[in-house]
Amino acid sequence: MTTTKPTSKTRLLLLNASALGILVLAVFIVKNYAQTPVRDIESFSEKAIPKVDVRELTKSPFEWQIKNFGRILPSRSKTQSSRVNAAISTIAKNLKVGQRFKQGEVLINFDQTEYEYELAMHQLTLANSQNNLQEILTEKSFNKRLIKLAQERLKLAETEKERYQKLEGTDAGLPLRLDRAKGELKRFSENIVNLQKQLALADSREKKVSLQLKQTELKIKKAEYELANCIVRMPERGQILSVAIEQGQALTKNALLFTYLAEEKVRELSVEINPQDLNRLDINPETESFPKALKISVTPARFSEGEKSFTADISRIEPASPENSYFPVVLSIKDPGSLFLKSGSFCNVTFNLPTTGRFLVRDVDVHNQNKIYLLREGKLNLASVNILGRQNSSIIIEPVKIKESGLNSFQKGDMLITSPLQYAVNGMQLEQESK
Repeated sequence: MTTTKPTSKTRLLLLNASALGILVLAVFIVKNYAQTPVRDIESFSEKAIPKVDVRELTKSPFEWQIKNFGRILPSRSKTQSSRVNAAISTIAKNLKVGQRFKQGEVLINFDQTEYEYELAMHQLTLANSQNNLQEILTEKSFNKRLIKLAQERLKLAETEKERYQKLEGTDAGLPLRLDRAKGELKRFSENIVNLQKQLALADSREKKVSLQLKQTELKIKKAEYELANCIVRMPERGQILSVAIEQGQALTKNALLFTYLAEEKVRELSVEINPQDLNRLDINPETESFPKALKISVTPARFSEGEKSFTADISRIEPASPENSYFPVVLSIKDPGSLFLKSGSFCNVTFNLPTTGRFLVRDVDVHNQNKIYLLREGKLNLASVNILGRQNSSIIIEPVKIKESGLNSFQKGDMLITSPLQYAVNGMQLEQESK
Protein backbone atom coordinates (compact mmCIF):
# COMPACT_ATOMS: atom_id res chain seq x y z
CA MET A 1 0.00 0.00 0.00
CA THR A 2 1.41 3.29 -0.98
CA THR A 3 1.36 6.19 1.53
CA THR A 4 1.38 9.78 0.50
CA LYS A 5 3.38 12.27 2.59
CA PRO A 6 1.38 15.33 3.61
CA THR A 7 2.42 18.42 1.87
CA SER A 8 3.55 21.55 3.71
CA LYS A 9 0.22 23.13 2.94
CA THR A 10 -1.63 20.22 4.54
CA ARG A 11 0.54 20.41 7.67
CA LEU A 12 -0.18 24.13 7.99
CA LEU A 13 -3.93 23.49 7.80
CA LEU A 14 -3.70 20.82 10.54
CA LEU A 15 -1.76 23.15 12.86
CA ASN A 16 -4.27 25.94 12.35
CA ALA A 17 -7.15 23.55 13.09
CA SER A 18 -5.47 22.42 16.37
CA ALA A 19 -4.83 25.99 17.47
CA LEU A 20 -8.45 26.91 16.71
CA GLY A 21 -9.70 23.99 18.80
CA ILE A 22 -7.56 24.99 21.82
CA LEU A 23 -8.79 28.60 21.57
CA VAL A 24 -12.47 27.51 21.47
CA LEU A 25 -11.94 25.30 24.54
CA ALA A 26 -10.28 28.18 26.49
CA VAL A 27 -13.14 30.57 25.64
CA PHE A 28 -15.64 27.96 26.82
CA ILE A 29 -13.85 27.51 30.21
CA VAL A 30 -13.54 31.26 30.85
CA LYS A 31 -17.17 31.86 29.92
CA ASN A 32 -18.45 29.16 32.27
CA TYR A 33 -16.22 30.36 35.18
CA ALA A 34 -17.44 33.94 34.74
CA GLN A 35 -21.04 32.72 34.95
CA THR A 36 -20.41 30.90 38.25
CA PRO A 37 -22.51 32.65 40.98
CA VAL A 38 -20.47 34.61 43.56
CA ARG A 39 -22.42 33.02 46.39
CA ASP A 40 -21.10 29.59 45.39
CA ILE A 41 -17.51 30.83 45.69
CA GLU A 42 -18.28 32.48 49.02
CA SER A 43 -19.97 29.35 50.36
CA PHE A 44 -16.86 27.38 49.43
CA SER A 45 -14.65 29.86 51.40
CA GLU A 46 -17.01 29.73 54.37
CA LYS A 47 -16.80 25.95 54.48
CA ALA A 48 -13.00 26.24 54.73
CA ILE A 49 -13.19 28.22 58.06
CA PRO A 50 -13.68 25.89 61.08
CA LYS A 51 -16.71 26.53 63.26
CA VAL A 52 -16.36 26.29 67.04
CA ASP A 53 -18.56 26.33 70.14
CA VAL A 54 -17.86 29.19 72.54
CA ARG A 55 -19.09 30.58 75.86
CA GLU A 56 -18.33 33.57 78.06
CA LEU A 57 -15.61 33.25 80.69
CA THR A 58 -17.17 32.47 84.09
CA LYS A 59 -15.83 34.61 86.94
CA SER A 60 -14.83 32.70 90.05
CA PRO A 61 -16.74 33.61 93.24
CA PHE A 62 -14.05 31.82 95.24
CA GLU A 63 -11.92 34.11 97.45
CA TRP A 64 -8.35 32.87 97.35
CA GLN A 65 -6.48 32.92 100.66
CA ILE A 66 -2.80 32.43 101.46
CA LYS A 67 -2.00 31.60 105.08
CA ASN A 68 1.46 32.08 106.59
CA PHE A 69 3.26 32.49 109.88
CA GLY A 70 4.72 35.94 110.65
CA ARG A 71 6.55 38.00 113.25
CA ILE A 72 6.26 41.65 114.28
CA LEU A 73 9.76 43.11 113.83
CA PRO A 74 11.26 44.98 116.81
CA SER A 75 11.31 48.76 116.56
CA ARG A 76 14.70 50.05 115.43
CA SER A 77 16.47 53.14 116.67
CA LYS A 78 16.90 55.97 114.17
CA THR A 79 19.60 58.60 113.76
CA GLN A 80 19.50 62.32 112.98
CA SER A 81 22.56 63.83 111.27
CA SER A 82 23.71 67.32 110.38
CA ARG A 83 22.97 68.57 106.88
CA VAL A 84 25.17 71.69 107.00
CA ASN A 85 28.77 72.70 107.74
CA ALA A 86 28.39 75.10 110.66
CA ALA A 87 28.78 75.61 114.40
CA ILE A 88 25.91 74.92 116.82
CA SER A 89 24.54 78.18 118.21
CA THR A 90 21.79 76.82 120.51
CA ILE A 91 20.56 73.47 121.79
CA ALA A 92 17.18 72.85 123.44
CA LYS A 93 17.66 72.63 127.22
CA ASN A 94 15.59 69.45 127.47
CA LEU A 95 17.46 67.61 124.68
CA LYS A 96 18.53 64.77 126.97
CA VAL A 97 18.46 60.99 126.98
CA GLY A 98 14.99 59.64 127.80
CA GLN A 99 13.19 62.88 126.91
CA ARG A 100 10.18 62.59 124.59
CA PHE A 101 9.42 65.10 121.83
CA LYS A 102 6.63 65.70 119.41
CA GLN A 103 7.21 65.85 115.68
CA GLY A 104 8.40 69.29 114.53
CA GLU A 105 9.76 70.55 117.86
CA VAL A 106 12.96 72.64 117.42
CA LEU A 107 15.95 70.91 119.05
CA ILE A 108 19.10 72.48 117.51
CA ASN A 109 20.02 75.79 115.81
CA PHE A 110 23.16 76.13 113.70
CA ASP A 111 24.92 79.44 112.97
CA GLN A 112 23.17 80.82 109.86
CA THR A 113 25.50 83.79 109.09
CA GLU A 114 27.42 82.16 106.23
CA TYR A 115 24.31 80.75 104.58
CA GLU A 116 22.38 84.03 104.88
CA TYR A 117 25.29 85.89 103.22
CA GLU A 118 25.50 83.30 100.43
CA LEU A 119 21.75 83.56 99.80
CA ALA A 120 21.91 87.38 99.70
CA MET A 121 24.77 87.30 97.14
CA HIS A 122 22.88 84.90 94.89
CA GLN A 123 19.75 87.06 95.10
CA LEU A 124 21.81 90.15 94.11
CA THR A 125 23.31 88.26 91.16
CA LEU A 126 19.80 87.20 90.13
CA ALA A 127 18.56 90.81 90.21
CA ASN A 128 21.52 92.00 88.07
CA SER A 129 20.98 89.22 85.55
CA GLN A 130 17.29 90.04 85.31
CA ASN A 131 18.15 93.72 84.62
CA ASN A 132 20.68 92.71 81.96
CA LEU A 133 18.15 90.45 80.30
CA GLN A 134 15.54 93.23 80.25
CA GLU A 135 18.06 95.63 78.62
CA ILE A 136 18.90 93.04 75.97
CA LEU A 137 15.22 92.44 75.22
CA THR A 138 14.62 96.20 74.93
CA GLU A 139 17.61 96.56 72.59
CA LYS A 140 16.37 93.68 70.43
CA SER A 141 12.90 95.16 70.19
CA PHE A 142 14.35 98.59 69.18
CA ASN A 143 16.65 97.04 66.55
CA LYS A 144 13.77 95.05 65.06
CA ARG A 145 11.78 98.27 64.62
CA LEU A 146 14.82 99.97 63.01
CA ILE A 147 15.25 97.02 60.61
CA LYS A 148 11.58 97.21 59.64
CA LEU A 149 11.86 100.98 59.02
CA ALA A 150 15.07 100.56 57.00
CA GLN A 151 13.43 97.86 54.87
CA GLU A 152 10.51 100.18 54.10
CA ARG A 153 12.91 102.97 53.10
CA LEU A 154 14.86 100.48 50.99
CA LYS A 155 11.72 99.62 49.05
CA LEU A 156 11.01 103.34 48.48
CA ALA A 157 14.58 103.88 47.25
CA GLU A 158 14.25 100.94 44.84
CA THR A 159 10.97 102.32 43.52
CA GLU A 160 12.56 105.77 43.09
CA LYS A 161 15.54 104.25 41.26
CA GLU A 162 13.29 102.31 38.87
CA ARG A 163 11.26 105.48 38.13
CA TYR A 164 14.38 107.50 37.32
CA GLN A 165 15.69 104.72 35.08
CA LYS A 166 12.47 104.77 33.05
CA LEU A 167 12.66 108.56 32.65
CA GLU A 168 16.35 108.50 31.69
CA GLY A 169 17.12 110.85 28.74
CA THR A 170 14.05 113.02 29.25
CA ASP A 171 15.57 115.42 31.77
CA ALA A 172 19.10 116.74 32.13
CA GLY A 173 18.92 116.50 35.94
CA LEU A 174 17.88 112.86 36.00
CA PRO A 175 21.42 111.35 36.13
CA LEU A 176 22.17 113.26 39.32
CA ARG A 177 18.91 112.19 40.95
CA LEU A 178 19.50 108.59 39.83
CA ASP A 179 22.98 108.57 41.43
CA ARG A 180 21.48 109.96 44.61
CA ALA A 181 18.81 107.19 44.64
CA LYS A 182 21.50 104.53 44.13
CA GLY A 183 23.48 105.98 47.06
CA GLU A 184 20.38 105.90 49.30
CA LEU A 185 19.75 102.31 48.25
CA LYS A 186 23.29 101.26 49.19
CA ARG A 187 23.15 103.11 52.52
CA PHE A 188 19.87 101.49 53.58
CA SER A 189 21.14 98.02 52.57
CA GLU A 190 24.30 98.45 54.64
CA ASN A 191 22.24 99.78 57.56
CA ILE A 192 19.99 96.67 57.48
CA VAL A 193 23.03 94.35 57.46
CA ASN A 194 24.57 96.15 60.46
CA LEU A 195 21.30 96.04 62.40
CA GLN A 196 20.90 92.30 61.71
CA LYS A 197 24.44 91.71 63.01
CA GLN A 198 23.57 93.61 66.20
CA LEU A 199 20.37 91.54 66.53
CA ALA A 200 22.35 88.29 66.22
CA LEU A 201 24.78 89.47 68.92
CA ALA A 202 21.83 90.37 71.14
CA ASP A 203 20.38 86.85 70.66
CA SER A 204 23.70 85.34 71.77
CA ARG A 205 23.83 87.61 74.85
CA GLU A 206 20.22 86.76 75.68
CA LYS A 207 20.98 82.99 75.68
CA LYS A 208 24.04 83.53 77.88
CA VAL A 209 22.19 85.68 80.41
CA SER A 210 19.19 83.29 80.44
CA LEU A 211 21.56 80.42 81.28
CA GLN A 212 23.11 82.50 84.08
CA LEU A 213 19.61 83.19 85.42
CA LYS A 214 18.77 79.46 85.59
CA GLN A 215 22.07 78.65 87.30
CA THR A 216 21.56 81.44 89.84
CA GLU A 217 18.00 80.27 90.56
CA LEU A 218 19.34 76.77 91.29
CA LYS A 219 21.99 78.24 93.60
CA ILE A 220 19.28 80.22 95.44
CA LYS A 221 17.20 77.07 95.95
CA LYS A 222 20.25 75.25 97.31
CA ALA A 223 21.08 78.17 99.65
CA GLU A 224 17.46 78.31 100.89
CA TYR A 225 17.52 74.53 101.48
CA GLU A 226 20.77 74.76 103.48
CA LEU A 227 19.49 77.75 105.44
CA ALA A 228 16.35 75.78 106.37
CA ASN A 229 18.56 72.88 107.50
CA CYS A 230 20.28 75.17 110.02
CA ILE A 231 17.22 74.50 112.17
CA VAL A 232 16.92 70.87 113.30
CA ARG A 233 13.47 69.64 114.33
CA MET A 234 12.29 66.34 115.77
CA PRO A 235 11.58 64.19 112.66
CA GLU A 236 8.72 62.27 114.28
CA ARG A 237 7.23 61.63 117.68
CA GLY A 238 9.67 59.61 119.75
CA GLN A 239 12.12 59.27 122.65
CA ILE A 240 15.78 60.41 122.66
CA LEU A 241 18.25 57.52 123.12
CA SER A 242 21.58 59.39 122.87
CA VAL A 243 22.96 62.92 122.28
CA ALA A 244 26.33 63.30 120.48
CA ILE A 245 26.78 67.13 120.44
CA GLU A 246 27.32 70.18 122.62
CA GLN A 247 26.72 73.88 122.18
CA GLY A 248 29.34 75.78 120.13
CA GLN A 249 30.64 72.63 118.47
CA ALA A 250 31.55 73.00 114.77
CA LEU A 251 30.19 70.13 112.66
CA THR A 252 30.41 68.95 109.09
CA LYS A 253 27.64 67.49 106.98
CA ASN A 254 26.41 64.03 108.00
CA ALA A 255 27.84 64.35 111.54
CA LEU A 256 25.71 62.46 114.10
CA LEU A 257 23.48 64.71 116.24
CA PHE A 258 21.32 62.27 118.24
CA THR A 259 19.52 58.90 118.09
CA TYR A 260 15.89 58.27 119.00
CA LEU A 261 13.23 55.58 119.14
CA ALA A 262 10.17 56.51 117.13
CA GLU A 263 6.69 55.87 118.48
CA GLU A 264 5.73 54.32 115.18
CA LYS A 265 2.22 54.17 113.88
CA VAL A 266 3.57 51.92 111.13
CA ARG A 267 4.81 48.50 112.19
CA GLU A 268 6.82 46.02 110.17
CA LEU A 269 5.62 42.44 109.84
CA SER A 270 7.93 39.77 108.37
CA VAL A 271 6.21 36.85 106.58
CA GLU A 272 7.99 33.98 104.80
CA ILE A 273 6.27 33.22 101.47
CA ASN A 274 7.08 30.48 98.97
CA PRO A 275 7.69 31.31 95.27
CA GLN A 276 4.32 29.90 94.17
CA ASP A 277 2.40 32.14 96.58
CA LEU A 278 4.57 35.11 95.55
CA ASN A 279 3.36 34.56 92.00
CA ARG A 280 -0.25 34.39 93.19
CA LEU A 281 0.25 37.69 95.02
CA ASP A 282 1.74 39.20 91.84
CA ILE A 283 5.07 39.87 93.60
CA ASN A 284 8.30 39.80 91.58
CA PRO A 285 11.42 39.92 93.82
CA GLU A 286 13.76 40.47 90.86
CA THR A 287 12.09 43.59 89.43
CA GLU A 288 10.78 44.77 92.82
CA SER A 289 7.31 44.97 91.30
CA PHE A 290 5.04 45.04 94.35
CA PRO A 291 1.26 45.36 94.58
CA LYS A 292 -0.09 48.04 96.90
CA ALA A 293 -2.72 47.94 99.65
CA LEU A 294 -2.76 44.18 100.28
CA LYS A 295 -5.68 43.00 102.41
CA ILE A 296 -4.46 40.85 105.31
CA SER A 297 -5.85 39.43 108.55
CA VAL A 298 -3.61 39.02 111.61
CA THR A 299 -4.19 36.72 114.58
CA PRO A 300 -1.75 36.52 117.55
CA ALA A 301 -0.15 33.11 117.92
CA ARG A 302 -0.28 33.02 121.74
CA PHE A 303 -3.03 35.37 122.86
CA SER A 304 -6.75 34.99 122.25
CA GLU A 305 -7.06 38.58 121.03
CA GLY A 306 -9.16 37.62 118.02
CA GLU A 307 -8.51 38.48 114.38
CA LYS A 308 -8.01 41.99 112.98
CA SER A 309 -7.84 43.19 109.39
CA PHE A 310 -5.15 45.54 108.05
CA THR A 311 -4.08 47.12 104.78
CA ALA A 312 -0.41 46.36 104.17
CA ASP A 313 2.26 47.58 101.75
CA ILE A 314 5.44 45.69 100.91
CA SER A 315 8.45 47.66 102.12
CA ARG A 316 11.12 45.18 101.04
CA ILE A 317 11.86 41.54 100.20
CA GLU A 318 14.92 39.90 101.72
CA PRO A 319 16.95 37.12 100.00
CA ALA A 320 15.39 33.66 99.94
CA SER A 321 16.26 31.20 102.69
CA PRO A 322 18.75 28.53 101.48
CA GLU A 323 16.90 25.93 103.56
CA ASN A 324 13.41 26.13 102.03
CA SER A 325 13.66 28.82 99.27
CA TYR A 326 11.02 30.92 101.08
CA PHE A 327 11.30 34.70 100.72
CA PRO A 328 11.01 36.86 103.89
CA VAL A 329 8.56 39.57 102.80
CA VAL A 330 8.51 42.62 105.11
CA LEU A 331 5.10 44.31 105.24
CA SER A 332 4.38 47.81 106.54
CA ILE A 333 1.05 48.04 108.33
CA LYS A 334 -0.57 51.07 109.89
CA ASP A 335 -1.19 50.29 113.53
CA PRO A 336 -3.75 52.58 115.18
CA GLY A 337 -3.01 50.96 118.52
CA SER A 338 -3.58 47.21 118.33
CA LEU A 339 -2.49 45.69 121.65
CA PHE A 340 -1.45 42.37 120.16
CA LEU A 341 0.98 43.86 117.61
CA LYS A 342 3.78 43.69 120.16
CA SER A 343 7.39 44.01 119.12
CA GLY A 344 8.88 40.56 118.48
CA SER A 345 5.58 38.68 118.84
CA PHE A 346 4.51 35.91 116.46
CA CYS A 347 1.19 35.81 114.61
CA ASN A 348 -0.79 34.04 111.90
CA VAL A 349 -1.18 36.08 108.70
CA THR A 350 -3.83 35.49 106.03
CA PHE A 351 -3.66 37.21 102.63
CA ASN A 352 -7.14 37.74 101.19
CA LEU A 353 -6.83 37.90 97.41
CA PRO A 354 -9.59 39.67 95.47
CA THR A 355 -11.92 37.58 93.28
CA THR A 356 -11.59 39.94 90.32
CA GLY A 357 -9.53 38.59 87.43
CA ARG A 358 -10.08 34.93 88.31
CA PHE A 359 -12.20 32.51 86.28
CA LEU A 360 -13.58 28.96 86.35
CA VAL A 361 -12.97 26.57 83.43
CA ARG A 362 -13.21 22.83 82.85
CA ASP A 363 -10.19 20.52 82.87
CA VAL A 364 -10.48 19.94 79.12
CA ASP A 365 -10.42 23.71 78.44
CA VAL A 366 -6.81 23.99 79.69
CA HIS A 367 -4.38 22.76 77.04
CA ASN A 368 -0.64 22.20 76.81
CA GLN A 369 1.67 24.72 78.54
CA ASN A 370 -1.28 26.11 80.56
CA LYS A 371 -3.02 27.77 77.62
CA ILE A 372 -6.69 28.22 76.83
CA TYR A 373 -8.29 28.83 73.42
CA LEU A 374 -10.02 32.20 73.04
CA LEU A 375 -12.04 33.52 70.09
CA ARG A 376 -11.03 37.14 69.58
CA GLU A 377 -12.38 39.12 66.60
CA GLY A 378 -12.83 35.95 64.53
CA LYS A 379 -9.36 34.58 65.23
CA LEU A 380 -7.83 32.02 67.60
CA ASN A 381 -5.83 33.47 70.49
CA LEU A 382 -3.68 31.14 72.62
CA ALA A 383 -3.82 32.81 76.05
CA SER A 384 -1.43 31.81 78.85
CA VAL A 385 -2.95 31.36 82.33
CA ASN A 386 -1.88 30.66 85.90
CA ILE A 387 -3.63 27.73 87.58
CA LEU A 388 -4.54 28.75 91.15
CA GLY A 389 -6.42 25.68 92.33
CA ARG A 390 -9.61 23.68 92.01
CA GLN A 391 -13.22 24.24 92.96
CA ASN A 392 -15.33 21.11 92.70
CA SER A 393 -14.85 19.85 89.09
CA SER A 394 -13.52 23.14 87.76
CA ILE A 395 -10.10 24.81 87.65
CA ILE A 396 -9.48 28.33 88.96
CA ILE A 397 -7.31 30.32 86.54
CA GLU A 398 -6.09 33.89 86.11
CA PRO A 399 -4.54 35.58 83.04
CA VAL A 400 -0.78 35.96 82.78
CA LYS A 401 0.60 39.49 82.45
CA ILE A 402 2.46 40.23 79.21
CA LYS A 403 5.93 41.61 80.09
CA GLU A 404 6.21 43.96 77.09
CA SER A 405 2.91 45.81 77.66
CA GLY A 406 2.09 45.07 81.30
CA LEU A 407 -1.42 43.98 80.18
CA ASN A 408 -2.87 40.54 80.84
CA SER A 409 -3.58 37.87 78.23
CA PHE A 410 -7.38 38.38 78.35
CA GLN A 411 -9.23 41.19 76.58
CA LYS A 412 -12.78 42.49 76.67
CA GLY A 413 -15.02 40.49 74.34
CA ASP A 414 -12.93 37.29 74.45
CA MET A 415 -14.98 34.06 74.24
CA LEU A 416 -13.77 30.69 75.56
CA ILE A 417 -13.62 28.00 72.85
CA THR A 418 -15.12 24.79 74.27
CA SER A 419 -15.06 22.53 71.19
CA PRO A 420 -11.90 20.53 70.31
CA LEU A 421 -9.61 21.66 67.49
CA GLN A 422 -7.67 19.29 65.22
CA TYR A 423 -4.79 21.77 65.28
CA ALA A 424 -4.30 25.16 66.95
CA VAL A 425 -2.36 27.97 65.26
CA ASN A 426 -2.35 31.36 66.94
CA GLY A 427 -4.19 33.84 64.72
CA MET A 428 -6.00 31.28 62.55
CA GLN A 429 -9.51 32.27 61.44
CA LEU A 430 -12.45 30.66 63.25
CA GLU A 431 -16.19 31.13 63.19
CA GLN A 432 -18.62 30.90 66.08
CA GLU A 433 -21.11 28.08 65.70
CA SER A 434 -24.60 29.54 65.39
CA LYS A 435 -26.85 28.83 68.36
